[in-house]
Amino acid sequence: MLDYPPSSTVSNTLSGVNLTTTVNGVTGAAVDISVIEPWRVMGGSVPATSNLQDIYQTGKVGIGAGNSAWSEKLQVTGNSVFVGSVKIQDGTQGANKVLTSDASGLASWKSTAVDIIDGSANPGKYVEFTTGDNFLGPNITLPPGKWVVNLGLLISPKTGAGVVPNSSYSPRMTLSSSSTALQQNGFSFNGSRLVISMVSTGPVVPKYVTFASGAFRVNNTSGGNVTLYVWNTGSINDNNSWGKETPAINDQGENYLYATRAN
Repeated sequence: MLDYPPSSTVSNTLSGVNLTTTVNGVTGAAVDISVIEPWRVMGGSVPATSNLQDIYQTGKVGIGAGNSAWSEKLQVTGNSVFVGSVKIQDGTQGANKVLTSDASGLASWKSTAVDIIDGSANPGKYVEFTTGDNFLGPNITLPPGKWVVNLGLLISPKTGAGVVPNSSYSPRMTLSSSSTALQQNGFSFNGSRLVISMVSTGPVVPKYVTFASGAFRVNNTSGGNVTLYVWNTGSINDNNSWGKETPAINDQGENYLYATRAN
């Protein structure tokens, strides 16, 4: 800082990027302030000269950060206070979203609404369980991410020859990524892959039915939509003899298949 006598008359003149200082009528050499002023007036390349100007620069700025390197445009080390509204736009923003972070502290906007997807739970006809594995009809299409798939199906005894009173069976169901083969492509189970129930035909066939319900926790890792199909797998009757009892999916309006997002 220059130290002038108290009685000095000092004036500064800015012409473009050249600043000249006049002291007691004597004008000094012009100084190119562009080489010492990193901030520019917004909308151009003119160096800033006043704290009332809107300013910018293209480099990184650290406040209380010392001389250590960092990757962000702005790093503030220490506590900060914001007076007024804060706007954060990273492409994930939207109405009624909340700001969340990952394990490293990187923030993004997430929806607070419950994301629910309905599937097709009505097979359209009686679909019999078999001695092996078979597609039962219900299916649901899920976007990428983690989901809780909720299943509820009305199951009745098969009517006709070979069905006897007081026989029991245990329908067991799972999910497949194919309607023609029991397979697991593009998704994984987080926990159990089975839903199981048990029912007896009772003394009057087919009066007694069961309602099988449960949930699958799945993760769609395919990167796109994946359709999951409800399959029978390894269901059994009371003596493991399928000639004695075979259950089938019924539908009287009770069935449901829907998923809620888990992440």
